[in-house]
Amino acid sequence: MIDLAIGRISRFILALFATILLIVAPVSQVLAEEPVPVLTPTFTFAALPLPTPTYGTGELAIQRSSAPDATSYKFTATIMGNGVFVGTNNSRTYVLNTDPLHGGASAQYIICVPEVVMINVANSTGTVVASLEAGANKAGSKDLRSCPESPSVPADADNDGVLDDGTDKCLGTPAGTVVDKTTGCAVVIVPEPVDTDKDGINDDVDQCDNEAGPASNNGCAIRDADNDGVLDDGTDKCVDVAGPASNGGCPVVVSPKKAAVCKYVGTPGVDERLQTGQNPIVVDRKDWMVIGSPFQDAHGRSIVIAFLNPQDPEPSVDQCPAPEGPPSPKLVTAVNGTFTDLCGDVFNLSFQSAHIEGINYVVVRDGNSLTVHAEVTDAAKYKLANPGWQQVQTDTLTACPTESTHITLNPP
Repeated sequence: MIDLAIGRISRFILALFATILLIVAPVSQVLAEEPVPVLTPTFTFAALPLPTPTYGTGELAIQRSSAPDATSYKFTATIMGNGVFVGTNNSRTYVLNTDPLHGGASAQYIICVPEVVMINVANSTGTVVASLEAGANKAGSKDLRSCPESPSVPADADNDGVLDDGTDKCLGTPAGTVVDKTTGCAVVIVPEPVDTDKDGINDDVDQCDNEAGPASNNGCAIRDADNDGVLDDGTDKCVDVAGPASNGGCPVVVSPKKAAVCKYVGTPGVDERLQTGQNPIVVDRKDWMVIGSPFQDAHGRSIVIAFLNPQDPEPSVDQCPAPEGPPSPKLVTAVNGTFTDLCGDVFNLSFQSAHIEGINYVVVRDGNSLTVHAEVTDAAKYKLANPGWQQVQTDTLTACPTESTHITLNPP
């Protein structure tokens, strides 16, 4: 009985548990399919005074009123009119919670806006959750307060210190140009004249600006190359030779009265030589005498080598031209001849020389060898250009080839 009761109770519990599963499962499914409500934060747009506004025509404060989570929200102010923000972009974006200047869940953001601006606030997915079209001069918009106008400073494109508001009459002046501060145009600077050598002639025309000189010589000093006291400014007619001013700076030429003559004895071209004793000698100058030209006198040939004034030194014998001795011998060159060596066991070597004017070839036998050297035929006329020349050859005593003799016998 007890077992029967226990079995019935077990079956009841199992059936009850199954029934609960059947009921709970649809409910769970319905609950799972219902969307989770999303709490959207709200934002407050208000016109508030700015503590230190810097630019613009209106100011607006944006404040997040409620924040169910820490999601970052961005608001973007986009220009709709002709106004501009500070800078060059036509839109500004601020990030709530992450902006380094205005962090926090209930942070307040203050901006200066131009004439007309559209402000959108979006969540992290980019969905716009709040927006406002505002402007200082737009009907129905927030009552925006005016931000102080930034001072309008005219441009100075060429940075010459003169503004481009009509004052600068020469726009685009190159950098570094000195300009007139009343017109902005380049100032022509006339340099002060420089006279380095203080000769009264400015360096721009002075051809010798480091050396004083008269204007008549282009500012250069007047030279006196021969140091005769007569300046080389056209006065000295002989700038390289000293002479008195009375003769235009040229030396006074006095016709010499004496002549230096070298004396020779012997026959020119044969045995002529300088005369011993005083040589050259000084004689009275004759009108027909010419320096360097020889003439004959009672003793032989003479040559005038100089005309002398009383103060001139007498020349030495070393200044006399060399005497005309015999002509120099002609140089001749010995060349190799030809050896002929016939066969045979006896000496039969011979030499055939080339014919050269003024050379005689001398052949000397020494055992089985021949040595040839050259001599000139006339030492007064010829001279060997290669005096050590010689040619040597040895007889090889080569046997001559044997000739075969054929005898033909006629039959009887």
